[in-house]
Amino acid sequence: MTPPWPTMGEDKKKLEDWKKGLPKVMHFHEEGVAGEGVKAEFPTVTLQEALQQNGHPDGIDILKFDIETYEYELVANTDWTKSKFGIISFELHSNLIERR
Repeated sequence: MTPPWPTMGEDKKKLEDWKKGLPKVMHFHEEGVAGEGVKAEFPTVTLQEALQQNGHPDGIDILKFDIETYEYELVANTDWTKSKFGIISFELHSNLIERR
């Protein structure tokens, strides 16, 4: 099943049109969030950098992420003492962790 939104870099016009339809309180950034020191094949920032860029360097009330099997890398490679979070929610595919 294809997601109803465009992915980064595949179709720039489709992506720009989709972004125009977002509510003003929502933002879309063409970069992923990765753990500190993790290399990816696409542009990434660390969680701390993402918080800083969006005006929340000290933390946020709710952090939810679903990054398609890369949750472990983010959890394992983030310094969780740099920011405070009220609630953190994510899915974790333990069967995929065992294969890495």
